[in-house]
Amino acid sequence: MPKERQKIYMIAINDAPVSRLALETGIKLAKLDRAKLYIVYAFEVPRALPLDAEISEEIEKGDKILEEGMTMADEASVEAVTNFVQARSAGSGLLDEAADLDVDLIIVGMSTRHRFGDIFFGSTVTYILREAPCRVMVVRDCKTSKTPRVHSDTEI
Repeated sequence: MPKERQKIYMIAINDAPVSRLALETGIKLAKLDRAKLYIVYAFEVPRALPLDAEISEEIEKGDKILEEGMTMADEASVEAVTNFVQARSAGSGLLDEAADLDVDLIIVGMSTRHRFGDIFFGSTVTYILREAPCRVMVVRDCKTSKTPRVHSDTEI
């Protein structure tokens, strides 16, 4: 009987608060499934610069975020690797990485934003959902309300 290939999960992270939630969720899932985890920090390179330009602010920020992600994976005893992705579009860069790694699942975080009354996914999450070569899990932060809802005695 052939040995089953180890599952590979990729988590796209950045400095958004929901990114940490996506990372925590991905680490728990990888631990349950004994999957290898790729923690990826993607950033967009402005068109005025060459694609391989060294953008020190992004590299420093990404190093810190990836180091934290690796620490969290190590603490959970999850096999993990970190990587930077530089691209003109974060979504296409992440999907190129996913295809290269033959990932089984991409995990992304999504902040709750509304536009015209509907939830707004943003261009990166929308692109990944539309074009991903594998399953995608979107981790959304909790909806928060600036004004607390008042319940009447007749409401259930």
